[in-house]
Amino acid sequence: MKSFLRMGDAKCKSMQYSESIQYLKKANDLVNKCDLTYDYFNINFFLLLNYQELDLNTEANETWNKLLKISRKIQDPSIEFSMMQARALYYEKRRDYSNAIIYRKMITDFVEKLLKSNYPDTNRFELGLAYIQLSYVYLKDDKLKEAKFYFDQVPALVKGVPKEDHYLLDLQYLVKGMIYAENGQTIEANKWFDESLYLANERKYPATIAKVSEEKLHYGIDSKAERQKNLDIVKQTNQGKLNESGKYYISEFDKNKRENHAINTKFSKLIIFTSLLLFLIFFLLIMHRRNKKRIERRFEEIISTLQNKSEEKDIDLPQEVIKKNVSHTSRIMSVKTEKELLIKLQLFEKGTAYTSKNFTFSNFISLLETNSKYANYIIKEYRQKNFNDYLNDLRIKYIVEKLYNNPEYLNYKISYLADMSGFSSHSRFTQIFKKVVNISPSQFIHELSNKHKLN
Repeated sequence: MKSFLRMGDAKCKSMQYSESIQYLKKANDLVNKCDLTYDYFNINFFLLLNYQELDLNTEANETWNKLLKISRKIQDPSIEFSMMQARALYYEKRRDYSNAIIYRKMITDFVEKLLKSNYPDTNRFELGLAYIQLSYVYLKDDKLKEAKFYFDQVPALVKGVPKEDHYLLDLQYLVKGMIYAENGQTIEANKWFDESLYLANERKYPATIAKVSEEKLHYGIDSKAERQKNLDIVKQTNQGKLNESGKYYISEFDKNKRENHAINTKFSKLIIFTSLLLFLIFFLLIMHRRNKKRIERRFEEIISTLQNKSEEKDIDLPQEVIKKNVSHTSRIMSVKTEKELLIKLQLFEKGTAYTSKNFTFSNFISLLETNSKYANYIIKEYRQKNFNDYLNDLRIKYIVEKLYNNPEYLNYKISYLADMSGFSSHSRFTQIFKKVVNISPSQFIHELSNKHKLN
C-alpha cells in the first residue's frame, strides 16, 4: 500500500496526474480492506490535490467530503493541518489569493501554537516553510509589505537545515526573486529566479518551473528569446494538464466499460426497461404541464435537454464535421488545422478551466495553442457566438448541470453558485443566467426543488 502511495506522490510532483490517481486508488482499495484511518486520509488528501490540478470538481468535492468526515471523527493536529493546507492549495489553484491568505495565515498561527505547546515533531523549520508559503500568496495578492515581514524571518527559521531536506527551497528562492522584482532590482531578481529554476530542474518539479516562468513573464525582466522560452513552458504546462485530464477520462471510461461488460443480460434488460419507463413517465409529465405558466414550460425544456444529455453514449469526443459550405476565400486556415483546432475546442468544453474568475481570451488562446484570429474564427463559425457570450454560455450550462446532477447544490446560496461558475458578482450571474436560460436562477432552483420532492 505504501509503495502505491509513494508512487502516487512522485507522479503528482512530476505532473503525471492521471497515473498518480491510478496508484492512489489502488492504495485506497487496500486501505479500505484494512481499515487504516490515517493512511486512508493521506491517500485521499493526495487524490484531492490531483483532482484539483485537473479541475475534476465532482471528484474533488467527493474526496473533500471524505476528508471532512475523517477530520470530524478524529481530532488530530496533523489532520487539521492537512485540511487547512488543502483549502489553501484550492484557492491558490483558482488564483483567489485573498482567500488563500486566510488559510495560509491559519496555518502559520497553527504551527506557532504547536511550537509554544512543545508539540512532538514540530520545529522552527516547519514554521519557516509556513512563512515561505504565506509570503508567496501575499506577493500574489500585491501585499509586498506583509510578504516581506514574514519572509525576513525565514532565514533564521531554516538555518542549519541541509539543502536536500529543505523541500521548499525552490519556492523560497522564487519568493526572494519576486521581492527583488517588486522593488525594481531586476539583476538580483533574475539571479534568484534562475536559482529557483536550477533547483526545480534538479529536483524535477515542473510545477515550480512553470511558476518561475510565469513570474518572469509577469515582471517582464527577461530578454525576448527568454520571454518566448518562458511562454512556451507555460503553454506546455497547460497542455500537459489537458493531456492528463484526457488520460484520466479515457482510463475511467475503460474501467466503466469493463464493469458494464460484467453485468449479466437479465440485469441489463431490467435497466433498459426501467430507463424507458422513466423516460415515458417524464414525457407524460411534460405533456401534462404544457398549458402551465411560462416559467414551468421553460423549466421542463431545460430538464428535457439535461435528460437527453445524460443518456448519451458517446465514448470519444463528438466529431463535428468541418463545414464544407465555407468559401475558399472566407476560410482562413487549412481544413487540417481547422479540424485540429475544433478537437481542442471540444476538449476545452469537456474541462472546467472556463469557471476560473480570471479566465481571459488570452488564457483561451493559450489552451488552444493558436492565435486570436483563429480562436475568434472557430467559436464564431462553430458556436455562432463571440468569446464573451461563448464563455458565459459554458459557465451557465456548467452550473445548470451541477444543480441537476447534484441535488445538494440546491441548498447553496446563489452567490456561491455564481462564484463557483466564475462570475464576479451575484447580480452579473443572475443577469447572464436569465439571458441564457430564460428564467432566473432562483426560479430554476425552486422548480427543480419541487421536482425532487415530487420524485
